Amino acid sequence: MNNVFQSPKVGVDHVGNLKIRIEHYQKFCPFDVEWSDFIWDVTDSCPSHSNKAHTKSFLYFSRDNGKRAKAKSAVADMKPFHNESLAEIAKCHICDLQIQKVKTVGYLQSIINAYRFVDLALLGNQLGVDGLTNNVFVKAEKLSIDKLENSTAYWGGSRLSGISQFIDKYRLTPVKTKFNSTLKRQDTQVPSDTKIDLENSTISHKKMPDTEVLKAIGLLSSEGLDGDDGLFLAITEIIFATGLRFDEVITLSTDFLYEVEEEEYNEITGDYDTISYWEIKYYGKKKGHWRTKVIPDVLVPILKKGFDFILEYLAPVRTVLEEIEESGGYNFFPSISGVCFIGDENIYKLLGSSNSNATSRLKKLNVTIEERKREVPVEGKANVANSFIASELKDITSDKAAKSAKDLWTKLKSKTTATSLSRMLLITQHQRHHDKKKTNYWSFCTITDTQYRDFITGRDTMDDVNSIFQRRNIIVDGINFRITSHQFRHYLNTICRLGGNISELEIARYFGRAYMGDNQAYDHSNKAKMVMDKADDILAANNITKEQAVDAMTIFNLVDSEEALDAMQNMATSQVSSIGLCQHDFNDSPCGKHYACLRFCANYKRIKGEQSEIDELIRIKEQQEQHIEEAKEAVAEEYWGANNWLHSHQELLDGCIAALAIEDDDSIPEGSVIQVFPEGKDKCEAIQ
Repeated sequence: MNNVFQSPKVGVDHVGNLKIRIEHYQKFCPFDVEWSDFIWDVTDSCPSHSNKAHTKSFLYFSRDNGKRAKAKSAVADMKPFHNESLAEIAKCHICDLQIQKVKTVGYLQSIINAYRFVDLALLGNQLGVDGLTNNVFVKAEKLSIDKLENSTAYWGGSRLSGISQFIDKYRLTPVKTKFNSTLKRQDTQVPSDTKIDLENSTISHKKMPDTEVLKAIGLLSSEGLDGDDGLFLAITEIIFATGLRFDEVITLSTDFLYEVEEEEYNEITGDYDTISYWEIKYYGKKKGHWRTKVIPDVLVPILKKGFDFILEYLAPVRTVLEEIEESGGYNFFPSISGVCFIGDENIYKLLGSSNSNATSRLKKLNVTIEERKREVPVEGKANVANSFIASELKDITSDKAAKSAKDLWTKLKSKTTATSLSRMLLITQHQRHHDKKKTNYWSFCTITDTQYRDFITGRDTMDDVNSIFQRRNIIVDGINFRITSHQFRHYLNTICRLGGNISELEIARYFGRAYMGDNQAYDHSNKAKMVMDKADDILAANNITKEQAVDAMTIFNLVDSEEALDAMQNMATSQVSSIGLCQHDFNDSPCGKHYACLRFCANYKRIKGEQSEIDELIRIKEQQEQHIEEAKEAVAEEYWGANNWLHSHQELLDGCIAALAIEDDDSIPEGSVIQVFPEGKDKCEAIQ
């Protein structure tokens, strides 16, 4: 057995247990770090998010900075935990988690952040690790609730529970803490979104993009931006059309969008129909594997526009990567050769904005710089000047480019559907999109969320970083725009809910969620308000005041409770089709007899007088009559199985006749929902 998993035995002395635990994890530390440091470089030990794949990753065992949530401190201002022993426990805990299974930097840092609240709770009570009790954890949880956003407070409590379990498991305190967070997932997933009062409606509204913002983005899209602004607008269009997370967008491949054509068997007609639709493939951040998603036809033009722009705009980067993948390197300086003098304008402009900038860059690249005499004197230039050999610069930058591409692909290849780095849509070069700094052509990276936020939101703390709306002076109805990429997911999720015919399971799958309950945090349809608005419309249409309606409900017992529950269940599970309604609960299971409504299914219902249903039923009836004539001929010719086909078509024809018969029944009022086959069978068994 691997020694890493041979954990030391737990004794009765908590001080000795901690000492042994520290020695064990120092020996089998999964990170290449100095144990005593309070900042650990874990770049090569932890997987990173796609948009940070090219940056270094650190774990900060530093105390709470006293600032608001998510406010960062400069490394120089960071200080270790107030309680040194607690920091040692935190380091042991992080190593233990990483040994069990490799974790992301973000996950491990969230554990450390929870330890910070324990550190503050100990400091507030003037206690050491020996004083760690359940009460200390309760106080730490209160501190986390006060500082964290409502949507993340649950995770803070969950991390504190994990810390308590780790400490109790290895007996690192005199008494067991036995702490379990009181926070529940549903308590922090913004249940207020369905309430009608002004406060909760305002909270919900902040998560949705303003109508004016959508208008402004539409205005930018119609104007057709170019350059980097066009690039980030194209990303916006892709996010809006797909509802993908930012991390999922930047890992898209160059062939992520494609048209699908397939044949579908129609059980009603007995024919195969060819259908076509647009689909995307992407790597799902939450599910951890590649997924597909159908794009509604109305959004396809928006998606194509953004996709085509990015494909063309970043084509030069992919050309370089293709050359590196084919030949192992790339010549970034084809225009120079031999000895090059840095002071010459045609030389230093290849590397920087001035002679000194070019010299600094060459030194960073470790290119040999020597004073040499010019073979041919140049007017206004010294005969002896700093120079370098072009071939050395070419070799160094080519090798750096190959290494950068290899390292980036190593981190990204498991997070994309692309087959190589050159087939990724949003790979770029370091500082390529910086308006002041020189592009580092031999260093590759993904588009970062910081770059995108600067485009769409700007920075309040920096006057020279303005959003696209500020720079182009776009104001609609006096609104100053603020939007995040995630607001588009809230918007599209709400649109799906407003549609009314999409189940929670389907919504969760469409947005790539691991937990169906997460839909609630993205649903701002305000269900209660929608119902009340519809009720007001009905009352107004019949000249009934709200007071009169209340009086009527008080005087008359309209339905008993059992009947009301049945009616609510029918409303909740009815599905709309071209020939009527299906009562089958698609949230529970798929329909095992799809399109078999007319074959005497008890779940099939019709609305009397609904012309679209009548037209479709007549079309099917006429088609079946034709099929029956053909089947009768086949029976006469004694074809094998012809009787079965005749019986099938006759059953469907009889169903059409029965469904249309309600139109001739004068006892049934127009608009009534009728169960066509009350004595029929439930033919909607789930597919086995």
